[in-house]
Amino acid sequence: MTILSDDAGQSLRPDLDQIRAMLEAITIPGEPFELRTLKARKQTPDGVIPDSFNGTQNGFFTDVETAVAAVTRFNGTTCAGVYVTLNALAPHVLSWGAGRIAKTSRATSDSDVTGYRSLYLDLDPVRPTDTNATNAEREAARTRARQVLAYLRDLGWPDPVWAGSSGSGSLMLFRIDLPTTYSSLVQRALQGIADLFGDDVVNVDTGVFNLSRVFRLAGTVNAKAITPTSERPWRLASGKANPDAGTVTREQLEAIAAAEPEPSRGKAFKVATGNGSAYDGPNYDLAMILADSGIQYREKRKDYGTVYEVDCLTSTDHTGGACFIQFASGKFVYRCLHQSCSGKGWLDVKHLLKLPEGSTGPRVTSGGKQASGAEPGDAGTADDWETVPPDSEQRTRPTLHPATLARLTTGKQCLPTVSNARGQRSTRRRCMGWPATLCVRRWNRLKATPSAFSRSSSWRSGMRQGRPRFTVWETTNTGPRSLP
Repeated sequence: MTILSDDAGQSLRPDLDQIRAMLEAITIPGEPFELRTLKARKQTPDGVIPDSFNGTQNGFFTDVETAVAAVTRFNGTTCAGVYVTLNALAPHVLSWGAGRIAKTSRATSDSDVTGYRSLYLDLDPVRPTDTNATNAEREAARTRARQVLAYLRDLGWPDPVWAGSSGSGSLMLFRIDLPTTYSSLVQRALQGIADLFGDDVVNVDTGVFNLSRVFRLAGTVNAKAITPTSERPWRLASGKANPDAGTVTREQLEAIAAAEPEPSRGKAFKVATGNGSAYDGPNYDLAMILADSGIQYREKRKDYGTVYEVDCLTSTDHTGGACFIQFASGKFVYRCLHQSCSGKGWLDVKHLLKLPEGSTGPRVTSGGKQASGAEPGDAGTADDWETVPPDSEQRTRPTLHPATLARLTTGKQCLPTVSNARGQRSTRRRCMGWPATLCVRRWNRLKATPSAFSRSSSWRSGMRQGRPRFTVWETTNTGPRSLP
């Protein structure tokens, strides 16, 4: 634990042993990596202020000791933080500035990465922008990280090669070995973990899947706030290496990956009873439901929630290896560890349970993974212009606004206004260029060209479920018309 001075950490200096330990754990000798400083600052008579001239500085290294020496001059008064790349870089990056950190016009991009080397789990307490965390917020992130690690261990994952604190939140790095074409899998794995453990207290960052991602270097000062306070001080990032850590396999990533990254997934699972009352999260008595359904179980308490071990409900070829898990947040999953039950989930066992009248259970995606709050068949997204329809057979088809239809014949790019069933309008989606004939899209028939619209999660979700999210029109010489 870092002991802070009376100036709320402003006199902190880099911990060279921690910097060295992290770089030795995550880099390969002789292979290049990048160090980058963000939000340069300078000292003035009035205090520390942003240094817009220097801004971002970086450099590329192949030797750990050289990198350690280059970092020593950076603290909270000179920059907001020091970061390091996660994945394997191509050798040509060394020509952009090797062996020193300075202002430069070139930094690592996705095209400069040759493969995935690390899966980065970033658990950050929810707090105001550009502030450091309080002690209570740090402890909440640390507790959540322990829950995530315990769950992943139960799934057979190896321990992380590095685990620790960014100074505000908690982080874990797991070894992976994947080509660059597997970015979707990495993203879906992060989304799957976020679905189970992310909430309004601790956020599991799902945006750290990109190949050129950088993360905070251990042993350096986390000075996200330009002015530290006693409640939200600057701190050193820290952690512990595990050089003997194994590698997470592609199959293990697939097992936890969500079917599709969807930022608008719900965060709470509610079950409504016949009298209109609602039970949210931990108040949902899964044990009682299993007992009423005649399903025998063995209850186990885990750091991340309660495990109800049951005989497999999705196969007759085996008995053990299956369980329901109710997480501390109230979200739950059904899983079986046998290969023959891969992909089986809530949809496959819901009919065996006597749920309270009116309950829908958690939202389920096509891979058997659970999110919250929708019936199977709903695509699982609720964008700002649409609302998940009620449980009814009646669904109103949204239509393009007349002003947009008039512009379709011009062939120009535009912001199509879409009206939903409640008459709400938005200009959120930008066209990608209208073709001469767009497409036909009916509720249960797909004859669409996705390039006609932006490839948002709602579009992909509609494609997957076989149901459109909007009416698409054809442009003709006489103007746009709706196709039957």
